[in-house]
Amino acid sequence: MNSFTEGYNTEQLFAHMASKRGWNVIPATKNENIHHHIDYFLKKDNHTISVDVKSQKRESRRLLQQEDWHVIEFVGVTYPMSNLVNFSKTSFNPQSPDFSLGSGRKGWIYGDAEFIVFELIRSFIFVNRNELLAYCSTAITFSPLTTTAQQAKYRAYSRANRGDLLSYVNKKDLCHLSSEKWHKPIVLQ
Repeated sequence: MNSFTEGYNTEQLFAHMASKRGWNVIPATKNENIHHHIDYFLKKDNHTISVDVKSQKRESRRLLQQEDWHVIEFVGVTYPMSNLVNFSKTSFNPQSPDFSLGSGRKGWIYGDAEFIVFELIRSFIFVNRNELLAYCSTAITFSPLTTTAQQAKYRAYSRANRGDLLSYVNKKDLCHLSSEKWHKPIVLQ
């Protein structure tokens, strides 16, 4: 299964769980999803929140999904890949980002979603996006860039020909920042 399918399935499960919890789930428009990094608006009792749902990731394409390390995207990826777009060796300042150093696309950490919802094996956790950005701004080392994803734990990393800027943050820190946790339904196979 590819990462797009895994992400779609995670978003669908989250939307189903939100609906079961009494939220009116309104999918974001294509523009809101692509340019504002919002997957859903959740409405309940005259209260609306916007969320960007993140599935569990693999540390490499060949490995299984894992829940310990989660990607933080500072500069978005270039589609399609291009050897003309790479992230500049210039140091990135997360408090005053210059997206032109890479692909020109802001990463989801700078999107408009109020909450980033991270998938764990048995639950979803809600992290306020602004609080996550503030935490990552101090916890991650942005210079020098690391050259491999395996070295990108709390260090900035850019993939060749992608123009992106990423890092990995441990789930313990995300859980510490989390304001809410939804347990997934138990499925017996």
